[in-house]
Amino acid sequence: CATPGTAVPAQIKTWKTLQDCFRQDVMPSKEVAEEMALACMSPQAAADPRRSGIERSAAYFNAAAAFNFLAGHGSTGTACESALSCRVQAFGMVERSVIHQEDAQLGSSANGEAMQGPSLYRLRRALETARALQGIADLGGDSGTCPDPDLCLDMAGKRLATEDLIQIAAQMEGNLKATACAALDTRASINADRGTGFEASALEDFRNVVKFCPDLADTASQRLADFALQRANQLAEAVVQPPASAAAKETAALAAAALAFYQEAMPFEPLALEANRGAGRMLVRLADLEPSQAQAHLASAATFLEAASTLAVTASAETRAEDLSQLGTTYLKLAAMLRKTDSIRSEPLVAHAVRALEEASKLS
Repeated sequence: CATPGTAVPAQIKTWKTLQDCFRQDVMPSKEVAEEMALACMSPQAAADPRRSGIERSAAYFNAAAAFNFLAGHGSTGTACESALSCRVQAFGMVERSVIHQEDAQLGSSANGEAMQGPSLYRLRRALETARALQGIADLGGDSGTCPDPDLCLDMAGKRLATEDLIQIAAQMEGNLKATACAALDTRASINADRGTGFEASALEDFRNVVKFCPDLADTASQRLADFALQRANQLAEAVVQPPASAAAKETAALAAAALAFYQEAMPFEPLALEANRGAGRMLVRLADLEPSQAQAHLASAATFLEAASTLAVTASAETRAEDLSQLGTTYLKLAAMLRKTDSIRSEPLVAHAVRALEEASKLS
């Protein structure tokens, strides 16, 4: 076992030579990752019994970081022949790092600026462990590590669960903040892969990434939008085909929830078409379920369906015809309602409906 070492700077530099293997503040790069992996795991570094526990711990960790880097960048070769073998090597190396210097022997970020180095190292080690396990899960598991991908993800999630990543990301700066953000994003991704039971945790982490981690905010926002669209489609399916025993009020609540999720996904261009289309269809359904608000629902539905038909210019003719047919039908329903109280306002809607339906007919 090692004894606690002195605080290292909370800065991370690129690995260059064998001597860097014994540092807790270096990282791989594309140019040196394979050399770093081989050097740091070698008999001259991590496997040298003459070295102290702290030195061997650092060397094993740096080898793990390099193996994960190789797997993540598809740079297999002498160090590891496949992405899976890279991930398995990374996990084995980081586990040996912990054996030679346990987390309890490292400082905590709560102990002030002087302890940010050990805190950063501990957090980086947890992150590399989680990355290795998530990578193994993505590749189908490994008989010697975790044969079942779900087990790999469970192990990965637990490795990051004990770290107060949100507090560090919110309050710290520099490499400690950046590492906490990367770990927060990784934990969110892992929990997203773990299924519906961990979805709430994943969403919370992604939202905190958006809030505290500018460099990762765009990607996290996209994941949140993907979640929103997925959930909207699930709810919409229940709205379109409700159980026979479902009351109109219950179905309307589901439609309103689906609408809210569709609106959350709309700002992201790749999802905008599906989100606008889905929102329009939910509002048409709400018009049937809530007659007292039907006019407002149909007016909003027409807006979303109009946007969908504009966005669908590159869609298939059949899809565009369906969108235009839905739009035309919606305009006709709204015009019929308005005709009872305001025949002048209903006339342009009829014209819009006829135009949409004619275009749909041409595309069919």
